[in-house]
Amino acid sequence: ILLTADQRHGKISDLGLARHTNPLTGEAAGTYCGTPHYFAPEMVMLKLGRRVTYDNKVDCWALGVILYVLLSATPPFSVDEDPDGQGGLLDQKILNAEYSFAFAEWEDVSEVAKDLIDMFLRVDDKKRWSAQRAL
Repeated sequence: ILLTADQRHGKISDLGLARHTNPLTGEAAGTYCGTPHYFAPEMVMLKLGRRVTYDNKVDCWALGVILYVLLSATPPFSVDEDPDGQGGLLDQKILNAEYSFAFAEWEDVSEVAKDLIDMFLRVDDKKRWSAQRAL
C-alpha cells in the first residue's frame, strides 16, 4: 500500500508479485512469491519444495502480520541470526506460528485486536479467517 504526500488516497501495488488464482477453485499452485516475513505457511512449504496449492487466505495471513506490525512496531516472526543463510529459523517460526503478545507493546492493545490477529495467523488455512469472515 502506498500513500502519496499530496493526496491521502491509498494505492495498492503488487510490485509484480501478484498471482492469478483459478476462477473455479480460487486456488493457485506452483510458485511462491512475496516477502519472507509475510509468507503464509503455504508459501514456506512451497519454498521448501513441497507441492501445495494456496488461495487468497495467504493474503489474510499477510494481513495478520501487517496488523501485528502496525500495533506493535515489531514483526511477529523475526530471528536475530540466520546460521544457514537460508531463512530456516524464520521458516520454522512461521510453520509453527511462533509469535507472542507477551511484550510491553501489547499491554494497551485490546483483546479483540489480538483475537483478530490470531484468527489470521492460523497455520491451518482451513481454520484461518478469510477477508469475508473478518467483515
